[in-house]
Amino acid sequence: MVVPFRQSAPGRLLFVAAACFLGAAAALLISGSIYAIGIGMPLGITVAFVGVGLGIGEYTRETLYTVALLPPLLWGFYYLMAELKYVSASGWGWPMAIMAALALGAAAFPGGSGD
Repeated sequence: MVVPFRQSAPGRLLFVAAACFLGAAAALLISGSIYAIGIGMPLGITVAFVGVGLGIGEYTRETLYTVALLPPLLWGFYYLMAELKYVSASGWGWPMAIMAALALGAAAFPGGSGD
């Protein structure tokens, strides 16, 4: 039996990693504290690497996409957060907080529809 990636442990961990990144960005933009990135980014990277490690061998395509896209996406995300921080775009924090909550919901309740 093949488990759809969104319902598998690696897929759910990648949703948790996305929630860590988005939550850290939301906290940075809402509170202005740079410590949010210092905590959320390493935590999200760690969870993403664990998810990728669990997916190796079983979910080859999704794992390869994640390995290929994670470094440039993280760089771009961090750059975007720095830009938004310097223009005091705190209004962007609440939508990111909502997206973080949705990512955590997708990890906790993956649904039954699959890919």
